[in-house]
Amino acid sequence: MKNSRLNFAVAIATIIGFFVSCNKEEIPENTQTSLIEGKIELVDGVLKFDSEATFENTLRQLINKQNSLDEWEKQFSGFTSMRAAFDKLSDKDLENIAVNESNEGFEDLLIITESDGELEIRMNIDDLVLATIANQHGLVLIDDYAYKIRYNTLYKIKESSLDKIVNIDNAKAQKLINTNEIESFPVSHQYYDSELGNTEDEDFAKADRTCNKRYWKKKRKRLKGEQWTTNIGPLYSGAGARTKHQKRSARIWFRNKTKQLRLKLNGSYTQYFEGIPITQNVAEDSGWQNDDGREAYLFDFCINANCSFTINNLSSTHECICDDNNYLRCDIIF
Repeated sequence: MKNSRLNFAVAIATIIGFFVSCNKEEIPENTQTSLIEGKIELVDGVLKFDSEATFENTLRQLINKQNSLDEWEKQFSGFTSMRAAFDKLSDKDLENIAVNESNEGFEDLLIITESDGELEIRMNIDDLVLATIANQHGLVLIDDYAYKIRYNTLYKIKESSLDKIVNIDNAKAQKLINTNEIESFPVSHQYYDSELGNTEDEDFAKADRTCNKRYWKKKRKRLKGEQWTTNIGPLYSGAGARTKHQKRSARIWFRNKTKQLRLKLNGSYTQYFEGIPITQNVAEDSGWQNDDGREAYLFDFCINANCSFTINNLSSTHECICDDNNYLRCDIIF
């Protein structure tokens, strides 16, 4: 699906980033990206962006090519993104995680979340575009800093101290925070289950929404639709929607490949950039796609800014030609 708009604030930031990059020293011929994009290189399995402008320009490029994320990643030999690593997990891997009810050994890659009594395995970066840039350990280098993204926490440290956050745990993180060697920021996600369209709750307009249809033995497979927003500390905010096919083992739902999925969107969302609301329209149709367990679309994002999103008037249709060859559909209607 193609992104048809570029908001004014991001356009200005991109133009500024371009002129800043033009004033820098000449980029060597072996640089893997063009002058406009800046310099991206692979450092010990982690992508390094020479500036925030390069990082943002790359995200903007990918948001317009969301069906070609694999092709973009392949240009960096030896790099494995979080998205690719998660996709490589087998059904057996996911079933073992579900049965054990533990992400031990996969802490950098995924988490088990709970909402209204429902448990689900989610990738730590639940946004396919950003998850294409971060490596399988959630690491990315921007300018002189290293970032590690976990589902609930963002860590930031000088690039020269990268090794301190590669295998970080809560105890190590607290020690580094106490000695001012590392910065730590909260990460938020919203996936609210609500009675669709029948509420006077003011917070409902800010909430993300889901729908699902269950089938198979004891209803252990489902088609699920989501609208969502996320805030990853001061680094990144985004908004999007997805269609997912999942299976349940024990008490936990996880990705399950099926025949074909489709995602259709029509409506609007609002970006608040430095307190200024900017309403954008969305009208997208993925068409029927051979399924890898999800069909997703990122509406918009912003980086290193006072920025957030609300989804206030968006209808989405989530469709599946499922394992039993039957057609399933669920709708989120506003």
